[in-house]
Amino acid sequence: MIGSLISTVNSGLDACIDFVANAVGGLLAMLITGASEVISALWWHALSPFFMQGWVMITVTLLVCVLAYFALPLFLWFFYSVMRVVVILAVAALTIFIMFQVGRVLTKIAILAIVFGYLPYLFIRKVRARNTDTQPE
Repeated sequence: MIGSLISTVNSGLDACIDFVANAVGGLLAMLITGASEVISALWWHALSPFFMQGWVMITVTLLVCVLAYFALPLFLWFFYSVMRVVVILAVAALTIFIMFQVGRVLTKIAILAIVFGYLPYLFIRKVRARNTDTQPE
């Protein structure tokens, strides 16, 4: 009976933690999707008609060629810096994910320890204190 009670509490805690994680994830996905839609609308309605003109495309092509010739070493250094930042962010995200998973387990263990360890101890102490108070001398 205690095993099924622990299992039920564990399942409830897991469902609660999953609900919060899914709610936060859904809000982040909605935010990212909204930002993507705004950028897409800005490109198609404001920037794309400008860049589709012939003289703009020729000028941009020449600028890209000049930048590729003169700034390639700088670009490679910048690309290396960006990739280093991306790797650092990926490692940080993986660390946060692992900490979140470990935190879920530790949270469940802590709640179960309080519910099935400390609360019965307090209850037994209170009952024993009440019993000693009512003992005749």
